[in-house]
Amino acid sequence: EENEPMRVGAFEIREPLPTLRDPHVFTILQPWIDVGSVGTLTLATLEAQFGAQEIGRLARPSTFYDLTRYRPMLHRRRGERIIELPNTVLRYAQGEGGHDFLFLHIMEPHMHGEDFVDSLIELAEKLNIKRYCQIGAMYGSAPHTRPLLASGQATDSDIQEKLARAGVRTSNYEGPTSMMALVTQELVKHRVGTMSMLIQLPPYARLEEDHRGQEKLLKLLTTIYRFSISNLDKIEQEGDRQ
Repeated sequence: EENEPMRVGAFEIREPLPTLRDPHVFTILQPWIDVGSVGTLTLATLEAQFGAQEIGRLARPSTFYDLTRYRPMLHRRRGERIIELPNTVLRYAQGEGGHDFLFLHIMEPHMHGEDFVDSLIELAEKLNIKRYCQIGAMYGSAPHTRPLLASGQATDSDIQEKLARAGVRTSNYEGPTSMMALVTQELVKHRVGTMSMLIQLPPYARLEEDHRGQEKLLKLLTTIYRFSISNLDKIEQEGDRQ
């Protein structure tokens, strides 16, 4: 029999909570920076690679989401109707080195954004997160005939240097952004390291699944984390066919 879930802010976390070794969390934000599903595809690859398991999600997603804009999904399993609400989901996997990994699929809130941010900060404190890594893709200006560009930055000077050597440019964007940008700003105040890495996709090549972007993001992540991605060759082939 499962224990009652633990409440952390607006999240329900399954107990018993695994022992976490200085965890790093990889986050995507739908739909704001998940163009071509690059972030979703990348997280799915890492989750499969490390055997990630769900450990938490929002207790009441309608607190933050307009469910006429993010629609519930109807599934049929063995003749049974299952309705699944859109949600922000957290998964866990044991890492290869000294850090375990968390994978956070954030759906951008439509309302009560400050409460959502507070819950994410509370979650980071409860799980003792050491680094918050935001990954994904946005539309850029480079044509599809050129190598994909990436922008990003890190609070850790060593990681920033690695990003620069890998050709990741520091963004100088100013303008409208997501409420979730506050999470990074607040985590820095709580002495949590942050890193961002966004692939710039050609604006006219609007693919539902952009495997070139996925390949580029995974290769950049391997420069930081030394991942050994078992199916990277297959992803490269899918990108070449686009």
